[in-house]
Amino acid sequence: MTPYEDDLDAYRDQMLHAPNAPIGRPKAAAPTRLSRGEITALRVEVRKCESRLSKLNEMRDQLAVKLSDPALYDAEMGTQAETWQKKYAEVMDGIARAEDLWTDAVEELEQALAQTQ
Repeated sequence: MTPYEDDLDAYRDQMLHAPNAPIGRPKAAAPTRLSRGEITALRVEVRKCESRLSKLNEMRDQLAVKLSDPALYDAEMGTQAETWQKKYAEVMDGIARAEDLWTDAVEELEQALAQTQ
């Protein structure tokens, strides 16, 4: 490396008028906007997740009513209480998964809508 021979003005002129000098700053890639159809598809996905959650909540309520019946726990009923409790646990797991899917879908939709503004 060697020191520059000329002054600062000469260096600036050399850089500004160099044949391969980049003109201005490189432009950042514009974020891709989603089309109206893609946004509609995201909204449909959110509605589908909401419908799934609604159905699972209805199933949970029905199972809760069935499990609240004291007759279910009589010795005559056998293992029916255990069967209904397992189904209740499955529905609760399904609700947790459905809520995660719904949250993901809503976040995607919000991000897409933020890009369009």
